[in-house]
Amino acid sequence: MTMHFAGAAAIQPPFPAAPDLPDVPAGRLAHIPGKKGVPFFGILPEAVVDPYRFTRRMYERFGPIHRFYACGNWNLQLVGPDANEFVLFDAARNFSCAGGWDPVFGRHFKGGLLLRDGDDHQRHRKLVATAFKQHQMEGYLDIFNRVIPPTLADWRRQPFEAYGKAQALTFAIGYATFLGEDETRATAKDLNAFRSLMRSSTSVVATPIPGNSEWRATVAQRHVRQLIDRLLAREPGPERKDLLANLMRDRGETGLSVDEIVSHLIFVTAAAYDTLSSTTTSVLYYLGRHPEWQEAARAELMERIPDPAAATVAQLNGCALADRIVREALRLNAASPVLWRRAARDCAPPSRRVNGAPVRP
Repeated sequence: MTMHFAGAAAIQPPFPAAPDLPDVPAGRLAHIPGKKGVPFFGILPEAVVDPYRFTRRMYERFGPIHRFYACGNWNLQLVGPDANEFVLFDAARNFSCAGGWDPVFGRHFKGGLLLRDGDDHQRHRKLVATAFKQHQMEGYLDIFNRVIPPTLADWRRQPFEAYGKAQALTFAIGYATFLGEDETRATAKDLNAFRSLMRSSTSVVATPIPGNSEWRATVAQRHVRQLIDRLLAREPGPERKDLLANLMRDRGETGLSVDEIVSHLIFVTAAAYDTLSSTTTSVLYYLGRHPEWQEAARAELMERIPDPAAATVAQLNGCALADRIVREALRLNAASPVLWRRAARDCAPPSRRVNGAPVRP
């Protein structure tokens, strides 16, 4: 868990501006142990090469509360379940989600849910949540049943690189469930465009220079916008249940602009395929390491879902062991291992401790 104390660049209208929060003088964090790294870039080169190993080393050396320097700013990092509870269950609104994420990928995901705070975030979250209601999930199973079987047949033919295959599969599913487009029309160029947008969050240089990750993300953003503009040109029929169709049909009630709809489609599609492919890969990895659990999960699924092509949400909800396996894989290897926030004010957990370490405001 990371709270980011750096200044945030403003988001241009029609999207809400990043919160105008005061910078924290470096001296205020001097009592917290940490690492500065190389001039200006700080620890960024080290963290980008291997984020997990970097965080592990910092935790082992400095404990669950430490700081690091990157691109001219000191950042405070909290690690562990107590930190998650303190920051994520933020009833007092001590932390700004938009202020934390905007410097990371606000350049290419303007207007996305993570770039919104407070009541504005809650309003837009409810609008996007229309794509995840019970009857919607039932409809999505038809897409899963159509897309997954031929993909698995391909996977069985020879050894494969799981993460890349999982990305292609989850992107095809998202292409249909969020954009309302036939999954067979999802091209490698489309997938690479969304992939470049997500990878821009780890750009060491945030200025687009031909060939670097920021330049690729800028090109990708144009491609994705053209793709969605083409889909927006078609009036959604009443039979469609995808996110794009729901947002377009409800425009009269919600007052969403076309730009806001586009921002949600880009962010949800990118975030969903990225986190789901990561989770799928983790589950495959841990089941491969523990064949006894693989066999137990297979037995449960075969018993609860006799016909996979006709699976229902109720049947899936009855697969308690499979659910626990996925949750355990996420606990061991979170799909989003770093959650950025920016402190809106001085604050401390009620117990004044995080994972046994004392905290002072």
